[in-house]
Amino acid sequence: MNLGLRTSSTRRMPAMAATAATATVCDPCGEDRDVEALVDIGIQLTRSGYHFTTVTPDTHRLINARPENTEAHDLQGVFGWSRPFRPSLLTRDLRLALERADAVEAARDGLLRSRIRFSSVEGQLVLHSAFPTAAHDAVFLGPDTYRFIALLRRTLVGGASLLEIGTGSGAAILSLADRFAHLTATDVNPTAVRYARVNAVLAGCGTLELHCTDLAYGVEGAFSAIIINPPYVIDPHGPQYRDGGARGIEVALRMLSAALPLLAPAGRLVLYTGAPVVSGHDLLAEALSPILAAPGLEARYEVIDVDVFSSALADPGYAGIDRIAVVAVLVSRRNDDRPALAFTGQSALTREDRP
Repeated sequence: MNLGLRTSSTRRMPAMAATAATATVCDPCGEDRDVEALVDIGIQLTRSGYHFTTVTPDTHRLINARPENTEAHDLQGVFGWSRPFRPSLLTRDLRLALERADAVEAARDGLLRSRIRFSSVEGQLVLHSAFPTAAHDAVFLGPDTYRFIALLRRTLVGGASLLEIGTGSGAAILSLADRFAHLTATDVNPTAVRYARVNAVLAGCGTLELHCTDLAYGVEGAFSAIIINPPYVIDPHGPQYRDGGARGIEVALRMLSAALPLLAPAGRLVLYTGAPVVSGHDLLAEALSPILAAPGLEARYEVIDVDVFSSALADPGYAGIDRIAVVAVLVSRRNDDRPALAFTGQSALTREDRP
């Protein structure tokens, strides 16, 4: 690919990247390409002092629509806001790294546009897809990621091993690298696995094992903790990261069912997802009840936000659904087979959510 940028022989990675720990990729699917160049971009941005907090897609769209934001004028504009930019805005090394990674495309009037974004998460830069994240294999990171990580940091103290099903960019599991001795993550999206590998290198994490697979197929062992942040919007024609299946909860139920057999005694599982509510009835809580009635399990249900993604309710798939809440499901496995404690999602709802 050549978009008029000056080319030269491939530039070697800086010493700090070349000696960094790398993630192990098991059962890779798809082509593993351009990892070195993507790491190089992340390192250059880190050295520049780059910082960006990703906003919701609606906010992103509104801010970019302002007349003064039709073109990028700094690194945040290029790698955060995904705005078209002039080639001269970037250093030569950064332009060459973008080209080597095949992460830049032509825009209007001789401008260029980055195909990737970097966001600041827990003191590290995290690679994910450029806005808008409409491609089938797009890798998403947004405010839900920040809320999920805050929940994890609050509820998981650490242990021997941690599994994430559906890791996406890997931001969540990497935020816990200081608390668990070994990390394992899965994703069905080859682009997500590649980006997670890049992000592990940027974070200096050499204990991450990545599996390109659906759910947790091929993953063995018993894990001290398991974390899940599934897609929960009804969007059958949208990108993989977004569609939660029937009622927006099908994927969450499949991921939870795949995870529970892998949870070690005294282990803890954290599920962060959306819950459709109809006439005061939480459809997710009702669907979870029989699953979490298994012997030896204890579960707690917390409502984090009573109303999110309100614009999605205009879609025909949400007919009859009043709102979407964001919830956390905290599951613990006891060391014995006593009958499970009764699980009632409604009893854990916040005051404003009660009838």
